[in-house]
Amino acid sequence: MIGVTLNAAGLLIGGIIGLRKNKTISPSDEAFLKLLMGVGTVFAGLYLAWKSFNGSAGAVFKQFGIVILAMIIGNIAGKLLRLQRMSNAMGQWAGQKLSEASAKGTGSFNDGFRVTALLACISPLAFLASAQEGLYGFSPAFLVKAAMDGLAAMSFVTVFGRGVLWAAIPVFAWQGTWVLLASKAAPFLRDHGLLDSVGATTGLLILSVSLVILNLKK
Repeated sequence: MIGVTLNAAGLLIGGIIGLRKNKTISPSDEAFLKLLMGVGTVFAGLYLAWKSFNGSAGAVFKQFGIVILAMIIGNIAGKLLRLQRMSNAMGQWAGQKLSEASAKGTGSFNDGFRVTALLACISPLAFLASAQEGLYGFSPAFLVKAAMDGLAAMSFVTVFGRGVLWAAIPVFAWQGTWVLLASKAAPFLRDHGLLDSVGATTGLLILSVSLVILNLKK
């Protein structure tokens, strides 16, 4: 649970800094930090994918085939379940609450809590970093997510106040649950020779998140 704890701590630290300074970071600093987070996500994704592809040429080819098949099936399942539409709707709701609070000059405690917790929990890294930590141990991707959530909290507290800080509790509980579920699945995956394939898939998905962070692709 090291990564989960770091993520919650990052959110708290960002929120506390925002309360003390009562202002957001400059656009130039934000751009630099986004670049660092993007590079960090590339490293985390490539490291896990490279670590997972191992064995003979035949074994690597088999793993690669499983990874491609898994991503295709996952993409189809996501479209059928309308996961992207659901995620967009939740993001739009959070954006609306933030806009309303900014227009008024202040937001409610409950809105700050819900907006921060929602955005932190539906982030792709919330699932991917948790899966990596549950399967292999500490996930470097959590360092990136801790920075992302910390920057968001730093901005949100200037509008919503202390409710943002309390969002660290559901974020810790949500991601901790996924870590535990992944750790329970690890022995089954290992016994069936699928652990490395799942790790490689997770690594490539983490790598794809960097394209969003660096504004290369939506």
